[in-house]
Amino acid sequence: MADSGAMDVLSPSYSAVKLSGLVAEALPILIIFAACHSLLVVVVRRITGGDWVPKTTSSGTGAELVAYNCVVLGFDLLSTFMGVCALLDGTMTSLFSSVDDRLYAYSALGSTLCTVTAAFEAYNTFVSAVMLPQGPALVAHHAVTLLLCGIATAPYCHAYLLFFFGIANLSSISLAAFTICDILRARYPAFEAPYNHLRTAFGLSFLVVRTGAWPVLSARFWMDSYIAVRVGRVHSYLATT
Repeated sequence: MADSGAMDVLSPSYSAVKLSGLVAEALPILIIFAACHSLLVVVVRRITGGDWVPKTTSSGTGAELVAYNCVVLGFDLLSTFMGVCALLDGTMTSLFSSVDDRLYAYSALGSTLCTVTAAFEAYNTFVSAVMLPQGPALVAHHAVTLLLCGIATAPYCHAYLLFFFGIANLSSISLAAFTICDILRARYPAFEAPYNHLRTAFGLSFLVVRTGAWPVLSARFWMDSYIAVRVGRVHSYLATT
């Protein structure tokens, strides 16, 4: 573990300035997500010659669902790219050098990823609760992830969020893509083959990322949190628990 003075130097804490800064930075990105969604609905309707209700869903029209999943796909591509860049340029390696660094070190790239994720989850929470109702479980999932972005402003867990907010979305890329094909394949049979290929890709990537790497990183995080609690080096017991 890092020397006892590291915690004093880092001094992670929450403040109205940090949280309002997150909101201010995320708001323009949220507007971009919403604008892209609205524009894509119009474009898809024009391309497909109207609207339809897919048999695979109980809410939303085909154009609305395609637009939503295109925005999701765009976010997944961007966040995965940012996470992979952090891995390849050594940022993640440097942040994983000690317990203090893994829990409390600041990362500029991690902060940017957190801001983008906060904007996306704000958009996602609204869409899943109001526009395209997806049930309370998914609404809660998006809302909790948005809350985690606020918790990360301490700074807290920037090393881990580069994986959980970034690299882990690798499996979500194929999920969003095959969902788009699933919506379109009943109307356009040409999407049947891509749907099957992308579904297989999702299964394989899910096994590698979510079933393989995710539990390992989760265990490491909980071990670090236990050590921090045991030695009294917790920035916030509420956030840690």
